[in-house]
Amino acid sequence: FNNDSSGGVIGQILSNNEIGQVFYSPSDNTIIGIETKFATYARKNSCTLEIQIKDNETGEISKLVTISGKEITDNEFQYISVKPQNLEAGHSYAILFSSPDGEDGNALTIYRGADISSNNHNYATIDGEKQPFNLSMVVYSNSDIIPSIVKKE
Repeated sequence: FNNDSSGGVIGQILSNNEIGQVFYSPSDNTIIGIETKFATYARKNSCTLEIQIKDNETGEISKLVTISGKEITDNEFQYISVKPQNLEAGHSYAILFSSPDGEDGNALTIYRGADISSNNHNYATIDGEKQPFNLSMVVYSNSDIIPSIVKKE
C-alpha cells in the first residue's frame, strides 16, 4: 500500500459494488486500524460504510467496523480503529469496503494511487476484479505498521 493519491478517486461506493485492497502478510500480525483517504463529494452523506477483512487463503471474512458517512472528513486521510484481527504469515488478505445503503448522491469514495502502484501481492479490486493501482491507505498492526506491506511517506 501507499499513501499516494495521485490517481484520483475510484468512484462512488454504491450498494451494488465492493472495493478492496489486497495485501500479503509476511509475518504474524494483528490489524488494529487503517488509515484511508476518503472523499465525500463535498457533502454530508448519511450512508454507512462497512469494512471487512478477507483471508484469501481460507475465504474467511470478518467484519472489522461499520461507520457512518457523516463521520468521514472530505479529502483527508482518516484513521479508523478496527476490531483487532489476527493475520497469519504468508497469507494474502483483502480489506473490503462496501455500503449497503450507498446510492448516487449519498455515497463515499476512496482515493487511489497511480496505475503503476500495484504488484502481484498488493493491488486494489473493484467487485473482485484486480486493478493496476493500490488504494491510498495504510494498515496498522500491533507492531505499528505491517512491515513489507505499507509505505508510509
